[in-house]
Amino acid sequence: MENVMNQRDIILNELKRKEWFSLADALNLDPPIYRLSERIRELKEYGHNIISRRVDGKTYQEYKLVPVEVPVLPPAFQKPPVPQEGSTTEALFT
Repeated sequence: MENVMNQRDIILNELKRKEWFSLADALNLDPPIYRLSERIRELKEYGHNIISRRVDGKTYQEYKLVPVEVPVLPPAFQKPPVPQEGSTTEALFT
């Protein structure tokens, strides 16, 4: 069985390889991809963070893959230490 890439895989590889990717770039692929905006929409539905911008003086957009930022979470809640025999709970909170 040969490894065949679909259009979404090809576009995703191009987005990872290039800073910006446009319909003009997609049309220069072999085979060309004519419905780039639809494939981009599908990639976004799959969870890829892709932004777009309109090219000045042109009627098309360029797309860029932006890494998803993982939020830094605070440390998990930790249980207070168990009081030792003979100690008072007041000592834990002072």
